[in-house]
Amino acid sequence: LLMAQKQVQEQAQKMRQAFIIAKSGAWSMEANIDGTDATLIFSDEYYALLGTTAEEQGGYKMSIQNWTEKFLVPEDAPEVLAQFVDVLKNEEFNLVSEFRLRKINGEIINYQTNLKTKHYPTEGTIRGEGIAQDITERKQLEAEREQRNKELKEAFKIAKMASWRIESEGVDTPLDKIVC
Repeated sequence: LLMAQKQVQEQAQKMRQAFIIAKSGAWSMEANIDGTDATLIFSDEYYALLGTTAEEQGGYKMSIQNWTEKFLVPEDAPEVLAQFVDVLKNEEFNLVSEFRLRKINGEIINYQTNLKTKHYPTEGTIRGEGIAQDITERKQLEAEREQRNKELKEAFKIAKMASWRIESEGVDTPLDKIVC
C-alpha cells in the first residue's frame, strides 16, 4: 500500500511538472443550470500562469464574476461571457477559446482554454473540466510571421517582380501568392 501511494505521489509530481513545462494548468467549473452561482476551481499550476497562488487569492475556488474582474482583459469580456452563455444553453459543450488575461503584475498574456461541460438536470448543475495554456509566445511568433509576410509582399510590389517556386506537382507558383 505504501509503495502504491508513493507511485501515485510521484505520478502527481510528474504531472505538475508537465503542466509547468507546457505553461498550462487545469481548472473546472460548476454552476446552477440557470447560470447563477458559477464557481471556477483552479489548480496551483493555473494560478502560477497568472503569477499568483491559491493562498493569495483566498483559495482554489473563485466566482466567475471575481475572475472576470481580476484577470480578464476588459475588451475580451463580452466575447468570453457570451461563450459562457453558450455553455449554459447546451447539454454538452466543448469549447476552445483564445483570449487575453491580466496577470497579477499587470502583464497581459494570451491564453487558450479547452473546456468540456455537461448538464446534470437532476442535480440542477452544470459541471466542466478544462485546461488552460499561456500561448503568448505562439501569438508573438504568429504576429512576427505576419509582419514579415507583409514586408515581403510589399518588397515584391515595390520591385515589380515576383519570385517563383516549383511545387512538387510541377506547377509554378509566384512566391508572392504563397506568402500572402
